[in-house]
Amino acid sequence: MQGLDGVDASDGDLVAAALVQRALTAGEFVFPDGATQVFEPGGGTTYKENGRPTPGEWYTERDGRFG
Repeated sequence: MQGLDGVDASDGDLVAAALVQRALTAGEFVFPDGATQVFEPGGGTTYKENGRPTPGEWYTERDGRFG
């Protein structure tokens, strides 16, 4: 995966289905409560809250939905 170089987008814009994987793996998500989440290109994810990591898995559907 690549970062978001070359993508013309602003905060609040909808993410095109073709860019969902790229958007999720572009960097670390930081939530208002300080928790963070990283999505790895291979389907792994780590959510960290109060210093406690919780590993998980994720995937995308053809229509851009992810779970």
